[in-house]
Amino acid sequence: MGILNKCYDKDPQVVFREVAGEMILVPVRNNAADLESIYTFNELGGRIWGLINGKRTLDDIKTILLGEFETQEEELNRDINGFFSEMENLGLVREKK
Repeated sequence: MGILNKCYDKDPQVVFREVAGEMILVPVRNNAADLESIYTFNELGGRIWGLINGKRTLDDIKTILLGEFETQEEELNRDINGFFSEMENLGLVREKK
């Protein structure tokens, strides 16, 4: 099964906010923000994060993004694969089985 058939859910202990035009992701551990692990996203990354709901496959997300952003499908595939690979390695998303 390819990565685009996978479905992911967000770590519930992560807070995502837009602050002063920046999209920020902050893990919350033991009821306190982990300020050592703040992540910022560009517009595409923020939109991908917003589309993760535990039901959409990565292919579903790609289809939505192709309609919203002017980009080539191959480039978007690389961006999506890289985004989810990094988020999974950081423990910020987990694959739904």
